[in-house]
Amino acid sequence: MIPLSSTTPISAKSDTAPAADPARGKLGTFGGVFTPSVLTILGVIMFLRFGFVTGQAGLYGMLAIVVIANVVSVLTTVSLSAIATNTRVKGGGDYYLISRSLGLEFGGAIGTVLFVAQSISVGFYIVGFTEALTQVTGDLFFPARIFGLDLPAEMVALAPVTVGQIVSTVVVLLLFAVAYKGADIATKLQYVIMAALTAALISFFWGASQAFDPAQMELTTGPAMGDDALPFWIIFAIFFPAITGFTQGVSMSGDLKDPAKSLPRGTFMAVGVSLVVYLVLPYVFAGAATREQLIQDPGAATMKRIATFPWLIDAGVYAATLSSALASFMGAPRILRAMSIDNLFPGSAFFAQARQPNAEPRRAICFTLVIALACIWAGDLNALAAVVTMFFLLSYGAMNFATFIEGFSRNPSFRPRFKIGGWRTSLAGALVCASVMLAIDPLATFVSVLVLMGLHRFLVHRDLDNPAGDARRGFYVQRIKDYLIKLGERPAHPRNWRPVVIAVTRPGEDGRPIAQFAQAVGSGQGILTMAVVLRGTVQELVEERKVQLAQLERFVKTGEQHFFYEVPIADSYSAGIRSLLMTHGIGRLRPNTLMLYWSDGQESEYLDVLSDATALSYNVILFHQQDSTSPFTTESSANIPCHGRQIDIWWRGRDNGSLSLLLAHLIRETRAWRGCKIRLLRIVRGVDAMEASEREMVELIESSRIEATVMIVHSKGDPFDVIADESGDSHLVLLGVGGLDDGGGADLARYNELLTRLPTTAIVSASQSLDVEV
Repeated sequence: MIPLSSTTPISAKSDTAPAADPARGKLGTFGGVFTPSVLTILGVIMFLRFGFVTGQAGLYGMLAIVVIANVVSVLTTVSLSAIATNTRVKGGGDYYLISRSLGLEFGGAIGTVLFVAQSISVGFYIVGFTEALTQVTGDLFFPARIFGLDLPAEMVALAPVTVGQIVSTVVVLLLFAVAYKGADIATKLQYVIMAALTAALISFFWGASQAFDPAQMELTTGPAMGDDALPFWIIFAIFFPAITGFTQGVSMSGDLKDPAKSLPRGTFMAVGVSLVVYLVLPYVFAGAATREQLIQDPGAATMKRIATFPWLIDAGVYAATLSSALASFMGAPRILRAMSIDNLFPGSAFFAQARQPNAEPRRAICFTLVIALACIWAGDLNALAAVVTMFFLLSYGAMNFATFIEGFSRNPSFRPRFKIGGWRTSLAGALVCASVMLAIDPLATFVSVLVLMGLHRFLVHRDLDNPAGDARRGFYVQRIKDYLIKLGERPAHPRNWRPVVIAVTRPGEDGRPIAQFAQAVGSGQGILTMAVVLRGTVQELVEERKVQLAQLERFVKTGEQHFFYEVPIADSYSAGIRSLLMTHGIGRLRPNTLMLYWSDGQESEYLDVLSDATALSYNVILFHQQDSTSPFTTESSANIPCHGRQIDIWWRGRDNGSLSLLLAHLIRETRAWRGCKIRLLRIVRGVDAMEASEREMVELIESSRIEATVMIVHSKGDPFDVIADESGDSHLVLLGVGGLDDGGGADLARYNELLTRLPTTAIVSASQSLDVEV
């Protein structure tokens, strides 16, 4: 990420100034937020489609559509206001607010689709302007003829579509010049456009007051009937794009004097004014025109018939389309620049450059122009229209979800000055956005969500760093707390048992083999903690502890499995392990299994640890690796196919056997061991006991639902010789042992010779009764 504060000041005349954070913008609430937002909301849909949808839906249906649509805008504005008053808002609008709550990956995905949607909207609005111009004049060449220009016959002979594209290109270049010049001139031009829009509405309402007929309104209260009548949600889909511009002012956040104050006030003002206008319009249309006129009249013909000065309606249509295009032309580049400052995409730093002192994103404006021109010359854009609407709705849903995360996580840093609503309101807003998306167009919803997921996945792999932080960690902490409380309220049951392993090594030991084995046992369906015990004092080893923690962190990031890690400092190896056994974990979520490397020396300190662990009801696993054949090394693991591997379990009592059987099953669930063969072996002294022993083992296998082969070995000789002979060619041996809690661990020394004859082996001692048959 490029820190805003670290850029080098350069001349205000430079067009390629590096991204910087200007001291403050110049725009206030009215010019910077209210004006672009209200001009986009009261746009082309109001002039060209409102009469039609009122005729189709009827008065009451249209009022319902307006209310439902504005639930989205009101709830999203509440969420926007909470986030905007909780942080210092910089440039980037929606992207900046969402990324600082949900992270750069999710915010970047939303920002990208929003930038594309606004850039495409520039082309949409300008094409709409050209079409409106054609409807009014009937001839796109009329401006030239007014000035007495003699047009070449070749130009006159061009197809109307091509002529329209030429006119649209000229218009987009004019708007590009305004946007390129800067936000100040664009804002001043918007005041002129607002004056035209206001005059058009006054002319319409004044004329409607003369033509209004209550009896006529009563005839249009219900929906249209007949073959040409449209379903409610189709009508809703036609109208809904009318309200999608209420966050246009948010994109100008970097140009505002006081974003925290202007964003909530300006957006609420725009939503409030447009809501009043949209609630009044259905009454006016229903009372001043017949249903047939509303449905059949093209474009703004009904409004022109009602208005006192019809030509003002034409001016209003032009104003609506141009203002919406200009607002998008101003907003899209600022989103792109903000994402580029965060270096989301390779090479995006090019668009982070801006002209000082007002940080005009001229490179991003040029890129927006390219997209708009491509849309104008692409021809029919109807297929993209629905997806663009979904992109806007995704951004609104993300804004609500971001506020929900902030509120629900109860981060102490979430202290918004805007106190209306809460996380429930924001969650409702997100759900409403999702519902509206599905109601409008399920296919477009699927496509847009798929695009969003693809972008998010790409950004996750970019491994982005956000020094500003986000709310996700607080959300995770709150959820963990809630679940830990619920976990403590639920009694433990064997069917819910899973390995919670703490694997301990000493400095100098190669922790990779035991880590791979521990991951196979406890990382997939259990929980694993890797620990390195340092002997000494905290003052002496505090720096060494940092080094060990950094190594473990790198191990986590580079490996395929995730685990937790600890580096305790203690006077002795045994004291460090004891502290882990008694204090590691939180609430009812604590380790149940201790894993150590096998120790050939069997020193008393080692045996004391095993005895203490057993006394504390820990299962104990002692891991012994054969360096030449171990499957738990990177080199050997790649050379042994999964289906060719074999795990042998030697039965040593019900508890040890059940634990070993479950551990073997968990290992086989991993990718490296999937499909391997498991053998359950048992030594019996007498021939007469073989049948009963086999029946017992088979019943255990069947009731535990673990696929394994039972093998009963009759022998009166040394069991260690039998084990070595039968399992010498296996890849992993699980061998039960008992008596670790009463000093019997001293007998472990006799296993040294056996382990030299076996492949990689895990000595298993169960301290908990485990029922694998549940």
